[in-house]
Amino acid sequence: MAGIREGIAGLGHDIRDDPQSIFVPIRERSHPYDQKLRFLPEIVDGCTRLAQRVELAKQEGDLPVVMGGDHAIAIGTIAGLASYYRSAGKTMGVV
Repeated sequence: MAGIREGIAGLGHDIRDDPQSIFVPIRERSHPYDQKLRFLPEIVDGCTRLAQRVELAKQEGDLPVVMGGDHAIAIGTIAGLASYYRSAGKTMGVV
């Protein structure tokens, strides 16, 4: 992963890989749900699963680092963080 693991570890963080990647079918193998909302069910499912994993990581005291190939991962990442901070009675800022 282009030295990302080593860079994070070099900052003094322990690295724990999540062995279960979140698989979202690629477009070429999916059927469009709607021409205007293409692949919406697959995107919603992937973002929901990611949000749950991010929230769980925060509950366990971890700092989730999310990497992926599509900008839609921001939806799941932010949703998971928002859920965690809301349940902890805290506010969250996004940079």
